[in-house]
Amino acid sequence: MTNEIEIDLKKYGGPVYTGRDKGQLIREKNDLDKIDQDSSTNVTILVPDNAFSLNSSFFLGVFGKSIRAAGSREKFLAKFKFKYPPHIEEYIDSGIERALLDRTNLLS
Repeated sequence: MTNEIEIDLKKYGGPVYTGRDKGQLIREKNDLDKIDQDSSTNVTILVPDNAFSLNSSFFLGVFGKSIRAAGSREKFLAKFKFKYPPHIEEYIDSGIERALLDRTNLLS
């Protein structure tokens, strides 16, 4: 049985989402470290239609550890589903790539 949870970013401010500290706070409030270890839980992230941007520091504060734990873009996106306005896709894509690049650099 799969558990589904939602994280609605409008609960955490906006329309500009910035700051690693704020991202880490959202990560802690939603217990994402535990969820990363739980293969039976999937997460849907709702990005409000009025969102202007997701700063890379914010994105990595929330999802960086989860991306690195997943090990690949595909595995991360299989567990974490994003619903967002079209202009937000570039922020998500670049955040995922940056987290994976940071992991590569840490291992070398």
